[in-house]
Amino acid sequence: MKLVKILGSPFLEENLPVEREIESRNLYILAVKNKIPLLYLEAVRKRGELKKLDSAYKEEKVRYQNLISSLSKISKVLNSAKIDYCIVKTIRPFPSVPGDVDILILGDKRMFKEAIVALLKAGFVPQLRELVDVGALKNDVEYWKAAELLSRPTYGGGKYGLKHISPTGTDLVDVEFAVDVDLQIELALSYVVYLDKRSFFGRLTEIELQNGAKITVPIPELDLTVMIAHSLMEQMFLLGEFYTLLYRLYEFDDKEIENFVRILRENRLVSASRSFLTISAALHQRAFGMLPEKMQYLLDELGYDSAEEKRIASFGFKVPHKYGLRTVLGVFLEKTREKNFMKSLCVQALKTLNPKMARLVLKSIIDMRKREYYLKDRRLEGEGDG
Repeated sequence: MKLVKILGSPFLEENLPVEREIESRNLYILAVKNKIPLLYLEAVRKRGELKKLDSAYKEEKVRYQNLISSLSKISKVLNSAKIDYCIVKTIRPFPSVPGDVDILILGDKRMFKEAIVALLKAGFVPQLRELVDVGALKNDVEYWKAAELLSRPTYGGGKYGLKHISPTGTDLVDVEFAVDVDLQIELALSYVVYLDKRSFFGRLTEIELQNGAKITVPIPELDLTVMIAHSLMEQMFLLGEFYTLLYRLYEFDDKEIENFVRILRENRLVSASRSFLTISAALHQRAFGMLPEKMQYLLDELGYDSAEEKRIASFGFKVPHKYGLRTVLGVFLEKTREKNFMKSLCVQALKTLNPKMARLVLKSIIDMRKREYYLKDRRLEGEGDG
């Protein structure tokens, strides 16, 4: 709760006074776990108390500039290759460096492979570098074969352990700027599509980065929807998501709020948003003693999850926060009313008959319920399993 009070709220005119020291290694680690290290360090700097963590601040600024440079390069490469794409849940309404850049390819499987080829030719390499030696590729035929290999799902095992290629995406690395890239043909966990990409058609916009480059992203209402859906799929609520919600709501006008609600309902995410908004409201009320009018309106429209409110209160409002199993099941049940979700779920069930896939799925489920955070980062070394 101290971290939230330090960061404040866009709905408050002034920051709340914080009694004790606000520059702390422990608070920085907590901010990293919540995917808001730069937001925290900026808040400390603005209060004139950035000293011991100055080197960490400079490092975060470099990472942020590298992200901007990588996004510019990705946009240039994909636009040149005439790829229909958008960058999702990556750009926040405050300075932030995500774990990776998420790119959704809006075309078919062939376009997905064309995107892989374009990025490989631009110097990107697979995270599973043992699969493809990009430096040895000599012509278009070899690049295409590499793209086919990198778009073919694997289930881990052997010398790769549980590392694998997702059935709906592939992981690349921008070596120049040390940025991980998750290239996806569907927004999914394994085979299960949690948000139909048809929702993106007619809901894209172009934004300008600090360096003047332009990238294609979903409209804010849709990107916020994707973030909420992903939060529930990962079964983990983070402060990075909380502050994204606050800043987006602060910027939204009445028309955008109505569109946000419409998109949630259209994608069968009312249950997910209800739980997410309830936790957010409880945190805001606890930290600042008030609830923004726009948040109250959304709760009136979508409902209140009293069980999730009691759950986060019982854990002392500790964040990262694991959603209750009942919450996750409720989200799952609502999504079963969506045709594309059910179709992908049936595919998942069939594929899980493969013992390797079954092992991967089982391990993923167990890890999700056991972990305290899910960011894999060298800054968290020695902090326990995530």
